[in-house]
Amino acid sequence: MSSFEADEFLNYVQLDKDVLINKSEYFKYIHSEGWEEIRDQLEEIVEGKEGESFKVKDSDGNEIFKVKKEPYLLGFYHTFEVYAIPQEIKVETSLNPITIEFGEEKRKIKGEKNVEFNAYPGKYQLVGSYTSTFGKIEYKETVRIEPNKEQQSNISMKFPEEVYTIDTQYPEAVLFINGKSTGKSLNDFHTLGPFPEEEVWMYAEWTDEKGEVQRSEEVSQYYQYGGMLTFWFDTEPNEYGEEDAYLEKETETEKVTAGAEEFTDGQAGEYVIDFREAYETALNTGDYSYISNFLEKDSEAADELDDYITEVKGKGFSFDFQTNEVVSVEREENTYYVQTNEKFTFINQEGNETQYVRVKNYTLVNTGDGMRITKIDISETERNGEEG
Repeated sequence: MSSFEADEFLNYVQLDKDVLINKSEYFKYIHSEGWEEIRDQLEEIVEGKEGESFKVKDSDGNEIFKVKKEPYLLGFYHTFEVYAIPQEIKVETSLNPITIEFGEEKRKIKGEKNVEFNAYPGKYQLVGSYTSTFGKIEYKETVRIEPNKEQQSNISMKFPEEVYTIDTQYPEAVLFINGKSTGKSLNDFHTLGPFPEEEVWMYAEWTDEKGEVQRSEEVSQYYQYGGMLTFWFDTEPNEYGEEDAYLEKETETEKVTAGAEEFTDGQAGEYVIDFREAYETALNTGDYSYISNFLEKDSEAADELDDYITEVKGKGFSFDFQTNEVVSVEREENTYYVQTNEKFTFINQEGNETQYVRVKNYTLVNTGDGMRITKIDISETERNGEEG
């Protein structure tokens, strides 16, 4: 020990060939745990301590050696064998199937959540490798194994576990990953992920009835908003579901941009309902453009909602609108006042849900571009059944 010769020292220690060992690290551990005290315990055993089996402990009182006393020359003398005590290592993983390397030992795990290794104290490299549709996900950690009273250590391999839902108007479109077809439609995936740390680029394609291939914009896992990945196409089916109606996304709001003199009370209410549907999408995608055509530019409503969408964008929130009910509509010349009763659920990044019921007042005015919302006031709010 004094000359730091690990191999020579280990010649005096019995090691199990089926137990992992990093010899230099094991030697460092014995040295760091107060070799003089360990040596004193060994000397006491050799110098006549009664018994046939003894335990040697480290500075924390954990057992590191077992010493067996054996008779020699008809019992006139004795020999002493020093056995190193291994530790049981339990590694837990959330992904399957997976390949795990611990030190020099490699295991392939399929269908199991835990794998066990046996190792002597010291430092070891722990590596996990999982291959999914979206790439190879790896886990690396330097693990320090130290004795304890249970002679057992538990290690949890924390892999990326984020998965995202899919937003598209063509769920039958085929998903491409890093330029290669998966051969599966978006509809075949309940969620997308988990992903490796490196950026994974994705798009989707579908063939229209004219035989032309339509492709969505390319996105990566770092382009998700509200826990959603969007594969949106410039063309959409008409109200009958026919794919030969090529409508630009902006035309969705053209039906509600008529001048105020052409509006009825019912149409004013429908305008607000259409806005609410677009607003839900804007919140969950972090894209203000979904509602920009409904709002008067630079108005109070436009500024507030633009700021709010920017504030919640990318924070993992989601919004589920359940009820959008028009309670009343009043008109004064070219201005409409629409009151609504709205119910929705807000879900934060940890999955905690808050239910809201609100009464809102919308102000709509005629502009050069048609009807626009200029102001939105909240008059009543009920949160999880309590007013606030």
